Amino acid sequence: MPNPLLRFAFRLLSAFAALMALVASGEARAQTTTSNITINMSGGGVTRTIANHTPTTFQYVISQADCLSADAFVFPYTATNFAGTNIEVWLASVDSLSCDSSSARDPAATGSHCIQLFSAPATMGGTITIPTSKIASAVTGVTAGCVDTNSNTQPRALSIYFMLTNAGTGDVAAENFTIFKGAQLDMLGPPAPEVTDSGPADTAISVNYTGSGVMDTQGFYIFCDPPKGSASTSSSTGTSSTTSSTTAGSTSAGSTSASSTGSAGGSTSASSTSASTATAGGATSTSTTAAGTTSTATGGSACSSGCSSSILVAGQVPSSAYICGQTTATGSSVLASGLKNGTPYAVGVAAFDNVGNIGPLSCLVCVTPEKTDDFFSKYREAGGQAGGCACSASKESASFGGLLAGAVVFVAAAKRRRARGRRR
Repeated sequence: MPNPLLRFAFRLLSAFAALMALVASGEARAQTTTSNITINMSGGGVTRTIANHTPTTFQYVISQADCLSADAFVFPYTATNFAGTNIEVWLASVDSLSCDSSSARDPAATGSHCIQLFSAPATMGGTITIPTSKIASAVTGVTAGCVDTNSNTQPRALSIYFMLTNAGTGDVAAENFTIFKGAQLDMLGPPAPEVTDSGPADTAISVNYTGSGVMDTQGFYIFCDPPKGSASTSSSTGTSSTTSSTTAGSTSAGSTSASSTGSAGGSTSASSTSASTATAGGATSTSTTAAGTTSTATGGSACSSGCSSSILVAGQVPSSAYICGQTTATGSSVLASGLKNGTPYAVGVAAFDNVGNIGPLSCLVCVTPEKTDDFFSKYREAGGQAGGCACSASKESASFGGLLAGAVVFVAAAKRRRARGRRR
């Protein structure tokens, strides 16, 4: 059996060795510095160079107009312990992506992956400016010209990763990246409403409709061809009819269009515009409407109102140059005013959202504004004599009325005298 003294000495030496190893490890950790990067949200925080959406809940939303403009995001940042690293910015437009993973940043990866927006040698701090169009074009489903091919019309959250990396290789430790989650992409307007009825008025057209009920609908525009204030006369085709309901996304018969942009409510929508051009307030339009009256249609692809335009196309996003009236999200009818009586118009309705994106157009209806008269005016024109106020009655009727009133007063007075006589 070993000597107890030797056992004690062995244990003491083991404990001392363990202590020295722990001290050495602590010193090593103390000498190992941690890099980090932060996005400064105070003192103005992240700003935009052009876009100014209100309220603040929409300040970082990217609309189609923003994507088409020269707008940019400006990110102020601070970095520490950054020597020998790059600062890289990556976008994840799919919730399942984590850009700190090297596999998510692999451009050859199958399926969705993060897209790099910026890379430069890291410095202590400053600002990083990234064009809005670059952010939008990195989102899955967005194609050239700021066209969003996704079907979701609601705002989509974007995650923008700011990382300190060594040439972009390997996974990035949690302390070496931060995520800005304020940005959203919303480049699609609400679905097309369904037109239920329409009718002419004096220098105006009224259209009733049913909206899609999506949450971000801000209001509805009515579009007119020819545009409001145009000196031209309409030349489009159409007849009064009632149509069946349809789905947005198709073109009405006889119309051709190519892609273009237009803005409303602070936005520009990349949309369908026609081969012919027109601008509000004096443009010449090549469209046609029915020589006539009213028609009823529902929005979508199977439009059968018989009304068509080479400018306004059902199921496509119209140019804001043809807006001729608007109403709120809670409305169910919209009035196009300031039109010309006797001029046939092709009209349709489209919704717009909180950041100004215009949605696809409903089916078109063909209506011609006309001067309207009230019932009594039409009755008089037909030869009617009754009704109206006393000042418009003939002398004979006025005299007869006075005679009758006098007789009534005389009889009443006589009855009162007889009653007093009996009481005496």
